[in-house]
Amino acid sequence: MSIPAQASGEPDAEPDGPEGRLRRFARIWSRAIFPLTATSLTRPEFEQHLLPLARELNGILHAHPFDASPAQRIGAALIDAHCTDPDALSSTLGVVDSYLVLYCGGNGPGPLSTEDGRARCARIQHTLAAGFTGALRERTLAEQEAIARSALTARSHAEEALHATEARFRAVFKDAAIGIGIADLDGNILEINDTLTRMFGGLEHHVRSHKVNEWVHPEDSPQVWKYYDELVRGEREHYRVEKAYYRNDGTVLWTNLTVSLLRDSEGRPEYQLALMEDTTERRLLNLRLRYEATHDALTGLPNRTLFFERLEKALTAQDGVRTPPVTASWSRSPTGSRAAPPRPARWSPGSAATSSSP
Repeated sequence: MSIPAQASGEPDAEPDGPEGRLRRFARIWSRAIFPLTATSLTRPEFEQHLLPLARELNGILHAHPFDASPAQRIGAALIDAHCTDPDALSSTLGVVDSYLVLYCGGNGPGPLSTEDGRARCARIQHTLAAGFTGALRERTLAEQEAIARSALTARSHAEEALHATEARFRAVFKDAAIGIGIADLDGNILEINDTLTRMFGGLEHHVRSHKVNEWVHPEDSPQVWKYYDELVRGEREHYRVEKAYYRNDGTVLWTNLTVSLLRDSEGRPEYQLALMEDTTERRLLNLRLRYEATHDALTGLPNRTLFFERLEKALTAQDGVRTPPVTASWSRSPTGSRAAPPRPARWSPGSAATSSSP
């Protein structure tokens, strides 16, 4: 915003000259509306900005023939100077009504009568107010349109981002190598992916027909359902356990299960997300390796490793009753079949030696 400079050596810049009176009018005007203006200018700078507008008012007042329409531009100029407060218009009209004729009435080519000056001043006020309100309305509409465009653009970007996020989630959900399921806090299964369906035998309705807390297996650790209850209450964010499930055909599915709590935008628990890794084959392989490590390859009988393992368990039993491992005392019958184990008896060094003999 440029501020016009005024030569200080001109004769009419004297305090009682036309320019001096015009400057006093601009000073009064600036003091009246500067507190209501959102501008980065200082008050003296703002006064210099109003000085050309004061000259225009002076010219309109003394125009012949009289035409008040240029005063609309002065009202619009106030809006451009960020004088958008309605009180700024009220203060401007008050200054024009009280001081325009007083300080500028004698600045024209000929003197104005009091009645003519007041009439012209009133018309100038009406026109200036019309220009102010019209410019303010146009500015408000432009700002509203800009806000609406920004909101529409932001909404469009948000929808595009949401669509992209959902597409990525669907791709991961559908093509993941592990089973994924989503359930509500009541245990109703809402969504499962194809991998999880295949893990349970390929029957989706078999999985969806059960609630989460109905998938109980005899080998479940007591901690499994304790963790589950804590998670649905919002006391735990996630847990990971090894868990077995029954398939529809009665076979057992062993999994590494990870369950996470999903919260809404306000932080309240809303859903539970389960990730299942099928470990059935791995578990069967471990059991097979365990069996081969503890049994004789030719006879199939328990070997010395299993004997000493069970002997150690018997020795460390809490009840103090030590019994020899039953399987360690099996023997081969003369016909080649396994003979039934003898009745367990209280352990003694002699009996241990007998059991371990070939």
